[in-house]
Amino acid sequence: MTQRIVSVGDDFALPTGTKVLDSHLPTRLTPTALDAKFAQAAVTPVPMGNRVVFLGDSLTVREDREPSAAIPNPRRRATSIANYASMLSKQRINYVWNAGYAGDTSAMMLARFDADVTPYKPSAVFVLAGANDSKVLTPLATYKANMMAIFAKCKSIGARPILATVTPDSEVAKKPYIARYNAWLRRHAAENGYLLVDLYKTMVDPATGNIQAAYDSDGTHFSLPGIVAAGTAVANTLAPQLPDVGPALPWDNVDPANKITNGLFTGPLGVTSGYPSGWLGVPGPAPRAGITTSTRVATGVPGAWFTMTASAFTTSQTLYQDVSAIPGHRYAFVGRVNVTGIDPTTNPLRVSARMNFNASSVDEYSFRAMDRLLYPVPDGTFYIEGVAPSDATTVRAMFYLESVTASNGVVEFAQVSIMDLTDLGLA
Repeated sequence: MTQRIVSVGDDFALPTGTKVLDSHLPTRLTPTALDAKFAQAAVTPVPMGNRVVFLGDSLTVREDREPSAAIPNPRRRATSIANYASMLSKQRINYVWNAGYAGDTSAMMLARFDADVTPYKPSAVFVLAGANDSKVLTPLATYKANMMAIFAKCKSIGARPILATVTPDSEVAKKPYIARYNAWLRRHAAENGYLLVDLYKTMVDPATGNIQAAYDSDGTHFSLPGIVAAGTAVANTLAPQLPDVGPALPWDNVDPANKITNGLFTGPLGVTSGYPSGWLGVPGPAPRAGITTSTRVATGVPGAWFTMTASAFTTSQTLYQDVSAIPGHRYAFVGRVNVTGIDPTTNPLRVSARMNFNASSVDEYSFRAMDRLLYPVPDGTFYIEGVAPSDATTVRAMFYLESVTASNGVVEFAQVSIMDLTDLGLA
């Protein structure tokens, strides 16, 4: 009798009486073995997008609000963790909304998540909560439940939760609560693969357990240097996890997407005015006493940095350019900025970068990417978007320096652009 020798697959039905050589049988992998086999392959995870909402309390909102308000102003970006993190990351952290409300506990943040986070379609949500929980002595179990619900809401809208430890406080009663919250946050982040920004470690004075003196405002809140230190910590931790892409900066002076003339500050400055070609100043025809202007060529900067150097400066100086605007269109204002030598005490020179419709500084017409900053920005990128009001005819790119006390400092701008996002199909 003839033997039939066959090799078989998993779904092959053998005829009765057929003999099989075992060496030809395929090895059936169990689910565990299959998982282990594929785990050997190097898999690179797809990086998350860079749209980030900052959810928190007064530590988060800081000056991204009007002085009399407890909630953020969508048209104002000033000295805040969010704005410094985005500028210092060169907008790899695309800060789309500051959802910090003064006085909020974790329960309050959870309650308003759907209204204050979801509509902005974030890729990630930075969550800084616990300062006010410790104030009202919220038990750890309640805090955990609130935070886990916030994290779940993040994931339900396709956003990655970014955790932050609760920062130090000088009130003795708060300290054990902050310690418990942070111990849980660190473990929860490790067990679930969440990114955690350890702001407690950044801000704490090891000798006292309070905020470091240089970073402290009132025992709970940060001074301006403290805000910048926290923003730097966020940028250093979060930015490397995001795509290495920021907003579109101009790389030539004939970019049709850029409404600005000479956004690269090329060519000689005006002999009398000291302003770049295409730009005007207030006052005219020349900068005020205490301001000298120049350009600086640097590696990696197409064109040049336009430099305004303040020396015992005690008034205001504006550089601006107006271009046409279409009502209802969405515009973006972007550029590089480098500010050195200023500080809130000895050189309180305030620096602003604003996009104003109809040359107006009234709130609904003014979108402030940098609003009266008093602290250095080492080679950062500013960015803001805004919709032209119904009566808009022009949009202004404006840089503004002001001081009431004799101040020194160096303020530089480069690669400046205003883009009509609606016209580009990006709105």
